[in-house]
Amino acid sequence: MKCVGCSKEFSLVPVGITCAGKSPKTKRFCTIECRAEAYKKCRAGSSDAPKAYIGAAHELLVCADLLKKGYPVFRAMSPQCPCDVAFLVGRRLYRVEVKTGYRLVPDGAVTSSVPVDLIQTSKFDVLAVVEHNGTITYSPDLPEKRSVRDTEPLDFRGL
Repeated sequence: MKCVGCSKEFSLVPVGITCAGKSPKTKRFCTIECRAEAYKKCRAGSSDAPKAYIGAAHELLVCADLLKKGYPVFRAMSPQCPCDVAFLVGRRLYRVEVKTGYRLVPDGAVTSSVPVDLIQTSKFDVLAVVEHNGTITYSPDLPEKRSVRDTEPLDFRGL
C-alpha cells in the first residue's frame, strides 16, 4: 500500500478493532512522523482562533451552504444538542454533524479531525466536513430537495 503522506510503499497492517462485521481500519501512513508531517501540511494557513470559534464558524458555513442550495435549515441553540444542524427535504428532517477536516496530499482524500468511526453515527444522517479553506464535503451526498409546499403540512402532535 502507498503511504498517503510520502507515497512510499509499505506493508498493509490492520489496526483497531473489528466490529459488526466491518473490515478493520488500515494504516494510511508508513510512520507516525510521516503522518504528523502530512497533517502539518494540511493545517497550513489554518486559523489560530479557539477551536470552539472555528467549530461555530464551520456550522454557520454549512448552514449558509445548505440555504444557498435551497434547503430549509435549522441550527442547534445548545452545545449539548445531539446534532449541529438540521434541514428538511419534504417531510423528512436530516440531522447534520459538522466537523473540521483536512484534504490529505497526495491522494486528495478528505479526513475529519475526529475519525468517523468514533462519531456516533446514530446521532446524524449527514456528516459535513469543512476544510480550513471553506470547502464542504457531505457524506453521504445530500438528498434531492423537494418543495415543502408540495407535501402535506407537518404534524407535530404526539411528539
